[in-house]
Amino acid sequence: MLLIAVTGPPGSGKTTLLAHLADWHLARGRSVDGFLAEAGPRRTPNTGAERYDLRWPGTGERMPFAERDSALRPPYRFSEEAAARTAAWSRGLADQLPVSLLVLDEFGRIEAEGRGHMALWPSVEAAAPDVVVIAVRAGVEERIERQLGQAFDLRVDARDPDAWQRLRSACVEHDDWTRVGVFGAGAGGIEMTAGSALHGARVPLRGLALSSTQAVVMTYAGEGLGNRTRVVWVPFIAAGLKALSPAGN
Repeated sequence: MLLIAVTGPPGSGKTTLLAHLADWHLARGRSVDGFLAEAGPRRTPNTGAERYDLRWPGTGERMPFAERDSALRPPYRFSEEAAARTAAWSRGLADQLPVSLLVLDEFGRIEAEGRGHMALWPSVEAAAPDVVVIAVRAGVEERIERQLGQAFDLRVDARDPDAWQRLRSACVEHDDWTRVGVFGAGAGGIEMTAGSALHGARVPLRGLALSSTQAVVMTYAGEGLGNRTRVVWVPFIAAGLKALSPAGN
């Protein structure tokens, strides 16, 4: 699981980045889950909004989440219905296939104390999504890591001009190397099983049959890569596994 934090103060564009990432994944035909805390009007720039709604980008579901109440600390009245909905959602992750991208918005001071959305983390972690991207309030990153029990693999400041490119590239690289590993292992498995059997039986034209099969595997693997040059690693992985085959090389 690749764990990414999109950091920044209120109004810095964290939610916008997560929404953009979710839309990009959906456009690529990938599965997306999680929720975004979309802000309403702000009294002044770079401060908390007057209200927040939760939106699930995978389904489009939306519901009220928090309303500003200056008499409270923190100054928000949170929806019990939204809390129940997110809790039910997290419990349901165990019954689903792992998703390609899961977004969580946002983890701030409350989560740094182990409350709020932090209660959802054990279920999220157990569901093992491919990539988890969390919007994190600036200044609490280390405390959030301690609550999560692991460090972020990547931190992206939402205010950086190249924030979107860094976020997108990290996801592409993760997808690519996962795909390369899967197809490399598959190609190696073919060599270790069918290849060993054919070589052991000295079947005519076995080399041609196996090389043709590997060409098909590499072609199919390369079509799904963001950077197609990484497909060259598929035969290297396959060759490493082939060296372990019972019939030798």
